[in-house]
Amino acid sequence: MKNTLFATLKPAGVELNVLEKEYKPMLGLVKELLGVVPNAAPILEIWPTGFRTYNLLVPNLLNLPNTLWDTPLKQAIGIAMYASSKAANSSYCTAQSCAFTLKRGAEQRSIQGELGPKMAVVSSFAQSLAQLPCTLSKQECEKMRYYFSEAEIEQIVLSIGLMGFLNKFMDAVGVELEETTIANTAKLLAQTGWTPGAHANGNYKIPKTFGKFSTDGPMMYLRVVRLTPGANKLEKPWIEGVPSSYPKAGEYLESWTGFYFPGIKHIKQKKAVRALVAVLRDNLDPATTQIGLSTKCLAGMLYADIVQNSALMKEGQILTKYYNSDLNNKTFKQLKKLAHSAPIQDANTCKDLIIQLSKSPDLSKKDAAVMLLTKAASSSPAQINEVILEEVVPLLSAAELTELMVWLSIQQMLHRLYAYYAIYRYYEK
Repeated sequence: MKNTLFATLKPAGVELNVLEKEYKPMLGLVKELLGVVPNAAPILEIWPTGFRTYNLLVPNLLNLPNTLWDTPLKQAIGIAMYASSKAANSSYCTAQSCAFTLKRGAEQRSIQGELGPKMAVVSSFAQSLAQLPCTLSKQECEKMRYYFSEAEIEQIVLSIGLMGFLNKFMDAVGVELEETTIANTAKLLAQTGWTPGAHANGNYKIPKTFGKFSTDGPMMYLRVVRLTPGANKLEKPWIEGVPSSYPKAGEYLESWTGFYFPGIKHIKQKKAVRALVAVLRDNLDPATTQIGLSTKCLAGMLYADIVQNSALMKEGQILTKYYNSDLNNKTFKQLKKLAHSAPIQDANTCKDLIIQLSKSPDLSKKDAAVMLLTKAASSSPAQINEVILEEVVPLLSAAELTELMVWLSIQQMLHRLYAYYAIYRYYEK
């Protein structure tokens, strides 16, 4: 593997056989969806809330297992996941969503861009929603409304939001692609110009043959049905008592985190709302944070400024002030300057920035490292280069690094959801 956060974090990762003993049904469901257990799982468990976040978001934002029974919808979801990953320059997720789409029964030519009118609309919609900054238009939403019901559109949007989380985490961390995923997808994807980038080791070669996929069928459905009760049992304590709709969900969040999170109040699907509320509660838990909630929310605000999402940025400011009411406005100005500066390419520049930021009464040297890593991770693709890996990453522990990457991934998920629902409100008037 090339020098990546994944290579840095891998020694601290939890062994997969340990995870399988505790979370076998959940990992089994993921394997049914993709054909593999992702290499990210041991990394996410370094900060256990990260692994919980992943396992709350994936099944609930995809509405599993229900969507597996709806062939037209699940293929549209697959195309949306693939198109949004490609637009986000996430080589890892492009390969994984390619596998997901083909396992749902889509033809190989759909991966190569040969789409009928309906799926072409889905692809364009997903690409626009995944851009940084978002370029989604009312016209693209109107086209979706021509082919899909409001409930179906919401399910597609939730899948694109989920990919926002996965695109950011896999790309920024540089998670290594599984050998099975490369064997099954690389030859097909290479025809579209795809390369694995930092997600494969130096011995990577394009396979000589196309991968073979076992598509959804009776035996797969039976395995999913058998795994679902065990997964639900593991999930139950995570979501117990969590409301599944607004206004109660907002009131619950406000009592736990100090903020109502109005950006998700338009979501109708109850499983998704409950999962998002549980994820936000857990990721803003003062008992489990390693980097500190004020610093964490500052990082979220910095991400929002970089991707030009004003609603997400305002949210970050409110949360930051809630966790640190004495925060100096000078700190906000410093971070705005950082957000609009060029990528960090030089070691001396990086060292100077750490010194400058840590002079603020609000930021320690470690906090400064969080901000510089956030700056590098926020773009698509991420700009976590050798300078960042050598000058910034060593200032943070494995758990702190994992927590920050999970939080930024949540921000990218919210960025996509907020961008869509800002337009959705137009139809409610």
